[in-house]
Amino acid sequence: MAILALVPCAAGADIDADNFSAAVTLTSDYVYRGVSQSREGPAVQGGFDFETEPGFFVGIWASSVQLSSPDERRSPRELELDYYVGYRLDLSAAWGGDLSVTRYTYPAPGTTFDYDYTEIKLSLGYEDLLAGSLAYTADAFGFGGDGLAYELLGRRALSENLEAVAGLGFFDLDDAFGDGYTYWNLSLSRYLGRFTLTASYIDTDRPARRIWGRLSAGRLVVSLSASIQ
Repeated sequence: MAILALVPCAAGADIDADNFSAAVTLTSDYVYRGVSQSREGPAVQGGFDFETEPGFFVGIWASSVQLSSPDERRSPRELELDYYVGYRLDLSAAWGGDLSVTRYTYPAPGTTFDYDYTEIKLSLGYEDLLAGSLAYTADAFGFGGDGLAYELLGRRALSENLEAVAGLGFFDLDDAFGDGYTYWNLSLSRYLGRFTLTASYIDTDRPARRIWGRLSAGRLVVSLSASIQ
């Protein structure tokens, strides 16, 4: 797995508790790029990562899902398990970002349709105010076509523990599904020590409805996260 690629890099780095971080989330709906991955139901999520001093990082993230493959609708995938590896980009005092590779997997014994795919992503950000990303996969959702996602995000602190976030994205799936779609969200987060309570409104446009149906309809999502470090 790609997660092993950082082992040589990490071997010569100083390692302590500050190199590790983890988080657990309970959410009313797992929505990824505007589309529910949990059939509009709740999901449990969690992950941890490790980062070395030069900026290399590696991690694992998991979530409960409810996904049916085209040939096995009676045997939905119930777990998403992602492995990622990357490098932080410190461009200046104000600008930064990262370059990463993520392997999305949906393990299920005895199934013939393979949802698994790999994505390369470049992200850039200006302070804590603006961020943008470009993500590419040659095998979108295991359907064998290219996928290219563009995202922009802006955030504004409303008080010491309250933050507003607005996001806009376009997922070009023309090669895989014959179309692409736009998605957006507005979120409000309240920080309570290690806990974060977030309420988000998420929606998409008509092309998303043609591809994903009601799973891409507008919705309010509430989540509670706890960070561990």
